[in-house]
Amino acid sequence: MIGKCRTATSPVELIKCLRAIKENAFYASEYPVIITFEDHLTRNLQEKVAKMVTETFGDMLFRPESEYLPEFPSPESLKKKIVISTKPPKEYLDIESNTKGAGTKKMKDSAEEQPRTKEKHSSRDKIEIEGTVNEAKLEEEEELHQDEDLQNAVPDYRRLIAIHAGKLKGGLESWLSIDPYRVRRLSLSEQELENAVKTHGTEIVRFTQRNLLRIYPKGTRIDSSNYNPLLGGCMELKWLHLICRLDFVPCTSISDNNRSKGTVIEVRAIEQEGNLDFLFIFPISCLQGHGKPLQIMQGMFRANGGCGYVKKPDFLLEVGANNEVFDPSAPFPVIKVLKVTVYMGEGWHLDFRHTHFDLYSPPDFFVKVGIVGAPADTRTKETKPIEDDWTPSWNDTFEFPLTVPELAILRVEVREYDTSGKSEFAGQTCLPIAELRSGIRAVPLHNRKGEKYKSVKLLMCFKFEDTNLSNEFSL
Repeated sequence: MIGKCRTATSPVELIKCLRAIKENAFYASEYPVIITFEDHLTRNLQEKVAKMVTETFGDMLFRPESEYLPEFPSPESLKKKIVISTKPPKEYLDIESNTKGAGTKKMKDSAEEQPRTKEKHSSRDKIEIEGTVNEAKLEEEEELHQDEDLQNAVPDYRRLIAIHAGKLKGGLESWLSIDPYRVRRLSLSEQELENAVKTHGTEIVRFTQRNLLRIYPKGTRIDSSNYNPLLGGCMELKWLHLICRLDFVPCTSISDNNRSKGTVIEVRAIEQEGNLDFLFIFPISCLQGHGKPLQIMQGMFRANGGCGYVKKPDFLLEVGANNEVFDPSAPFPVIKVLKVTVYMGEGWHLDFRHTHFDLYSPPDFFVKVGIVGAPADTRTKETKPIEDDWTPSWNDTFEFPLTVPELAILRVEVREYDTSGKSEFAGQTCLPIAELRSGIRAVPLHNRKGEKYKSVKLLMCFKFEDTNLSNEFSL
């Protein structure tokens, strides 16, 4: 059985989850699906899981020719493939060997999952303090070489692992060290990333040129809220790559079973191997609640036809003559200016009840337009409310100077004004700046969950003005 530890989520049979993944993995895109196992398996269960995974996926399963990959294959070369990523299950192997001696020790949760399952405390402050202490303690316990664990794993199970995960001994500098002969996946909590960006920004950029970096929420998010996808002001440092995360504990848990629903159009092939020139994401258990963070992430991955893979900007892949890389903390000049004009909106009277916003009069809509991205680019502006009108016309123009347009997201939200000061949600959309084209556009709006309304849309105009400065970051 698999599931989510210490939650109300009912256990689900592993085979059902694997079959569901097989049936729905390539519904929106043919690009590879990466399954990350969070497992606590004994040797005999490793054998069963290996057989189950192999028989279910068959030729769909990607099996590396060697135990370690010298570089990650391109998404283009892995179309219609299932890729397994995991850290060797150290905990249960240790328990199994220790049982013969002093008796069975209590199983420890992995460093990747423990911060999400804290014990209940009487106050939020106490949760925050103890959560931080426990995370640091667990991280110290998990700073182990994955090679030692792999030697104990069942061979068939070990051969399933295409993307190896784990932390090397030592602190952050060791974790971010680069092995020229093998690539791997590193997991950090959102707090660790936020701190790491301030002190090791260039090291993270260098690490993710060849390796994968996965970020998971802190344990105090007991309400299933999402963290800021622009954590540390550096979206380029977020490598949320999980398609489906399976938490293995004998006779326990699975998290969300999401299916990506989207239309794949104009997907550009991503063929380059070696340097990691793509970001990728699908719905995962780390993104549980609805709201602004999830909307921004959905907007970012509307790029490239919504296939789940977005190409990294070239400046994140470049290495200078003196082996220097992009520095996220450095100041940047304004490269482009985006002018956004909001003309009018329509469709609310078709998609909403006439009493949804106000019992006795038509709604008073206004529009918030903003940029989320690099700290220097992030700002929000808004139109004035148009009173008592289901088809309001604003005709307002806003200018947004951009220093890092490659990583910027345009966020548009319509709200209904209320004299009490509490405006009401009336639609939103998030669009990657790199995908915008100049001209007048009818822009469909979505609900809080990211589902497109049938009729609600805005008439907008986008115009870019280039500055005289180079759009390449000097190294």
